[in-house]
Amino acid sequence: MKKQTKVIIAIALLMTMFPLMLVPASANSALTKWGGKDANGVMMTSKDCPIVVEHETLTFNINELPEPYPMADTDGIDSSVTAEYTFYNPSDTEITAKLAFPFGVVKSTDYDSSDEKYSITINGQKISKEIRHTLYTKYYSGYEFDVNEDLPRLVDEYVKDDYYNDDLAITKYTVRVTLTGDPAYRWAFDINPDQYPNTQFYIPSADSTTILENGYLRVYGILNFSNGYRDIEVYAFGEAKCVPNAKFFTHASWTGGVVEEVTTGKSSVLTSEKVSFTDFIFENYDENSGISRMDWYNASVHRLQRRTQNNSYLYSARLDKDYQDEFMSWYYYDITIPAGERIINSVTAPMIAGTDISYNPPKYDYTYLISPAATWKAFGDLDIIINTPYYLTYSSIDGFEKTDSGYKLHLDGLPMEKDKYKLTLNGIEKEEGGVKDLLFKLSESEKPESKSKLTPIQTVLIIIGIIIFLPIAIVLGLINLIVYLVRRIAKK
Repeated sequence: MKKQTKVIIAIALLMTMFPLMLVPASANSALTKWGGKDANGVMMTSKDCPIVVEHETLTFNINELPEPYPMADTDGIDSSVTAEYTFYNPSDTEITAKLAFPFGVVKSTDYDSSDEKYSITINGQKISKEIRHTLYTKYYSGYEFDVNEDLPRLVDEYVKDDYYNDDLAITKYTVRVTLTGDPAYRWAFDINPDQYPNTQFYIPSADSTTILENGYLRVYGILNFSNGYRDIEVYAFGEAKCVPNAKFFTHASWTGGVVEEVTTGKSSVLTSEKVSFTDFIFENYDENSGISRMDWYNASVHRLQRRTQNNSYLYSARLDKDYQDEFMSWYYYDITIPAGERIINSVTAPMIAGTDISYNPPKYDYTYLISPAATWKAFGDLDIIINTPYYLTYSSIDGFEKTDSGYKLHLDGLPMEKDKYKLTLNGIEKEEGGVKDLLFKLSESEKPESKSKLTPIQTVLIIIGIIIFLPIAIVLGLINLIVYLVRRIAKK
C-alpha cells in the first residue's frame, strides 16, 4: 500500500506540473547596483536608487510559430520582444547603474546572440552588453520568477561557500560490480548516515533512491553490462575512508512488486584518487557552451546548495552533465543618466515559445516577467503591443484590444496580483499580491480544440475517481510521513 500511495502522489504531482513545464521567459531589466558621481566623489550601493521608470512600451513581434513538437528546433524562429524604457534621474547627481535583463532559459544554440536585432540602445545608439547565466531551478516547476531570489545569483565574482570550496576533500572511487545473471538486475549501495556523518556521496550513474525503514539510504542503478561487470564512479565528499559494498536486486523498490536480493554478485574498489572541488566542477565544462567559467562555477555551487536534501547523499543524477536547460540567460549592461535628465533605453531579446500539442491546432505559450520592474524607485504607465497574425487565445492580464497588426493594452501602472488568503496552523493568513507577470497564448485558430476532449460520462467518472481516491492518497501519505518522523525521532 505504501508503494501504491507513492505512485499515486507522484502521478498527481506530475499532472499538476505538466502544463507549466518548458515555458521560456523574458523579463524587464532589473537594477543590480548603482553609483552616483558629484563633487564629493563616487558612491556605490545596491538600494535606494532614485531612478524612476516614467514609461515602458513592450512590443512583441511574433510572425512565425515553431514546429508543433515538444522541444522543437528553434533555429531560425524570428520572434522577439523589445522593452523600451523612459528612465528619469530626478536627483542632482549623475548616476551610472548596472542593469540585468533576464531573457529566459535559452541555450546558445537556440538563437544567434550576434544578430544585430538582439541589441541594446540608449537614445538610439547601440551599447555593449554581456550575456550572463545563473541557475534557474524553478524552470521545471513552472514559470515563476522571484527577483529577490534569482537576481542575487548574478554576481561579479566566484561565490564563496563554507562547505563547497577547494578545502573540501573529494575522493573519486572506481567500483567494479560483477554479477552472474540477468544484466537487467540493479546494483545498489546502502548508505548509513551514522557511519558517514561528515560525508556526502555522489554517484553519477544512479537512477533512483529509497529511504529504508532503518534510516539507511539505498541508491539504485541499472547494471546493463555486456561483459559480466560494470565500472561505477563514486564520489565521496568529506571524510570517507571507503565506500559501501554494492548489493544486487531484481529491480528497484519504486518500480513496484517484491524486491528480491541477488547474492551472486560482488563489488571491489579498483582505483581511488583525490580530486579538487574546482576540478570536479569543471570536469565536464564545455568552453563552447557560451557560459563563462565563473557563471558555470557559481551555478554549480548554487545547485549543490539546493540539491543537498540528505546529509549523506547528493540527489542529482545529472550534476556532472550538461544542465544548460537550468540556466537563466541575462543581458548585463550599464546606463548613465545625468542629473535631472532622461534617457530612452531599448532592449531586444529573443522570444521562444512553449508548445502545447494537446490542442488542434497547437497553442504556443509566451511568458514575459514584469515583476523585475519592482526593483525601480517608481514606475509609470505601461503599453503592451503584440504584433502577430495569430489569435490571442489567453492572457494572464485582461484588457487586450484587437488591432490591425495584432493586439494592444495600456496600463496606468504595473499589473498587480490580488491578495491571497490561506489556511495555516495560526488561522487564516493574508499573502499580499505582487506584480503580475504576463503569460499569453497564441494559436492559428481562434478556438483550438482539445485533442483529449472528454465525453460527459468520462468527465463524471474522472470527477468521481478524484473525489474517492485523492483523499485516500492524501491520508495514506500523511500516515506514512507521521510513521517515518516517529521512527526518526525514536532513533535519536
